[in-house]
Amino acid sequence: MHRKFLWFIAIISFAVFAASAQNGAGYPNAKKVDQVDDYHGVKVSDPYRWMEDTKSADTQTWIEQQNKITDAYLGSITERDHLRKRFTEVWNYER
Repeated sequence: MHRKFLWFIAIISFAVFAASAQNGAGYPNAKKVDQVDDYHGVKVSDPYRWMEDTKSADTQTWIEQQNKITDAYLGSITERDHLRKRFTEVWNYER
């Protein structure tokens, strides 16, 4: 049962992101910075390092923009209440 549930979640997640991409959800552009680390002589680019600082104004703005897109899409799913009810039933089994 647990494995089937995980597959179900994976399929739903994929469908949400695929549909959003097809609908041109207008994702905000994430800026890139010139960050390169040297690990024992190997240069590794990390252009999104700035996102690790979750309290920075830039990161907070980017998160808010992403959340607006996600909330708008999730709010448009007509079966969302049914799914929420079913997930609650599955998660709240007798232990």
